[in-house]
Amino acid sequence: MAEGNAQHDAGKTSYRNKLKKRKKKFLANVKGFGKTGNFGRGTHLDSDEWNYYINILDAMKRGFDSLEDKTTMSDNVLEQTIDKEIHTSSNQVACTIIEALLPYSNVENFERFQTTFAANFRPICSDKFSSHILEKIVAISMLRGVGADNPPESTSSDAPLAKKRKTVEMPSEREYNLTTQFTGEHRQTCREFVVKASKFLMNNLEDFVWDTYGSHIMRTCFDSLSGVFQVKKSFIVGGPSQESKSTTDKNLTVPDEWLEILQEYAKRLQAWPQFPDFPYNELSSGLVQSLCTALHTRDKSTVKHMGKRLLNEAFLPTAAQAETSDEKMDVKEKYDIEDGNETETKPDVEVEKPEVDEEKYDPAEGETSQQTEVEPIDKNMPSVFTGEPAIRCLETLIQISGPKLFTQIYAMLFCGRLVKLSTGRLTNFSVQKLLDRVKEKEEFEAIFDELETSIEQLLQIGYTGVVSALAQACLRLCTRQGPFMKAIQTALDCVQPKEKSDKFAMLVLKLKPYKVAMEDKSNFIHIHGAVILQAMLQFNKPIKLVQCILDTENATLTEIFCSPKGSHVVDAFMDSKAVGEKSREKLIRHMDGCYLQMAISKHGSWAVEKMFNCASDPLKARIVKELGEKQNQLNGSPFGRLLNHKFHVDTYRLSPEQWRASFKKESKADRLFKDIL
Repeated sequence: MAEGNAQHDAGKTSYRNKLKKRKKKFLANVKGFGKTGNFGRGTHLDSDEWNYYINILDAMKRGFDSLEDKTTMSDNVLEQTIDKEIHTSSNQVACTIIEALLPYSNVENFERFQTTFAANFRPICSDKFSSHILEKIVAISMLRGVGADNPPESTSSDAPLAKKRKTVEMPSEREYNLTTQFTGEHRQTCREFVVKASKFLMNNLEDFVWDTYGSHIMRTCFDSLSGVFQVKKSFIVGGPSQESKSTTDKNLTVPDEWLEILQEYAKRLQAWPQFPDFPYNELSSGLVQSLCTALHTRDKSTVKHMGKRLLNEAFLPTAAQAETSDEKMDVKEKYDIEDGNETETKPDVEVEKPEVDEEKYDPAEGETSQQTEVEPIDKNMPSVFTGEPAIRCLETLIQISGPKLFTQIYAMLFCGRLVKLSTGRLTNFSVQKLLDRVKEKEEFEAIFDELETSIEQLLQIGYTGVVSALAQACLRLCTRQGPFMKAIQTALDCVQPKEKSDKFAMLVLKLKPYKVAMEDKSNFIHIHGAVILQAMLQFNKPIKLVQCILDTENATLTEIFCSPKGSHVVDAFMDSKAVGEKSREKLIRHMDGCYLQMAISKHGSWAVEKMFNCASDPLKARIVKELGEKQNQLNGSPFGRLLNHKFHVDTYRLSPEQWRASFKKESKADRLFKDIL
């Protein structure tokens, strides 16, 4: 089990390092291209143009002081591309800059790119660089075209004031293009461009379904036609961008005509004889996933029909049947043989793809999978579980399926095979999706009964995501909670004697059996262990876990509460309806002497605030008194200073009576104006 945890951490670290390395490598090497006479990949730029874009890149990396600066730079850069839009857009570095600035361009520059690209759809759709700009034009055209029909969302009053100001001064692409007052003519032009690009690709499906770049433009069209704006990462700005925090799962209101185009896409693709083979090819699998997701919010009947066809014709045949079938050849090769064309090798480049085509990675599991084919678990397994693209297509279908289709997927593909699938390197993710989506108690109870005896095996091999999903489902559906806790205790070898059972909560946090955990002197906390413990604390009868936590030394609890994963345990303990008021007060008293240490740490300060808000007035005074005794040390940390301000520690040191009076007045005001605030 320790080896499995180590693999999780190693996989998670390597994935993050790979993303950082790609971004760092791009930014570090871009200037070195010019010294060797290689001015970026793609089309050739002369030295003056290259130096100009390098200077622009440096300026963008430094950031902008205001929105006006950004729009001015956007217009200036785009004006340099007049009469050479496609040539410039086909260069790697220029493409990256134009893609980032185009959303903030004025009407004239944006429509100029629309007109030029519309006249050259075919070559652009297959170009490794300018195709990304076409994707961006389609997405921004959707935002500008429907902006008048979608009122801007009000800024949440719960957000800090600094964040509000930042959002107003530097809006995201989505906010800027939705809220800017464009003319009616420009909005109509943008709507027409979305339709024109979508229909061009639909009329040339045979050319672009198998094209690496054309298929991604098609997916962007699907998102735009359904009113979704997908956020994509940029190599220019490091760290998490403001754009990545914007809402992307809420569909905008779009014209009814666009739904008809989506339906026509579904009709034409299903008419192909190769449709049942689509899930087994990476490009076509992603295309089907994007189309199903786009139709999910607009036309569930079409999604249901597509889902049934995929289930019966593509997913259900067994691996043995697939091997003896004449259709076992690759979908792309089959298509090329029928058309008499030679198979085109995919260019060896890095392509920015939607989430469905990124490497298989679950942040909670910490696993990374780069292989596209896996060995079938046995010959009687449905063929959907033999290939990674098909598995992802199945997971998407599970997420968007209705009750009847979900039951059919469970009965035909998972029932009786859950243990084998849960222990598969890729298929365990499908089981997690199944557990996350199950809504009927009877179905979940059947799933639980099948998986209950394999919990120990799953912990040993490191596939703890399935156990975590099982705990979340027990909590959500309010069933099988007692059997789950017993199964976890058995798996961690802490049922008997009392010496072992008293360590139950700590063993769950580490997800290690008693013997292994006692030898481990580190402060390791398994992310799924923390999630499982939080879920179990909200079960109907968590008394055993509550007592284990209260019996743990406060120094050990301090280390846990100051960690990123363990700090959320305080939330579950304090918010759980099954934890009594007396137990909460016991924990608050139990942490006496440790509040200062927690208050000066990032995550521990949150735990202190949570306990303070749930404490009675005497206990609040107890916490503030402890913090006030070493106020200088408290103010030495930015997190401590924040608690000093929130808890009015200065007021308490001057006059405890005045502090109590101020908090009583404040609490009454908070109750009166809670809805307004």
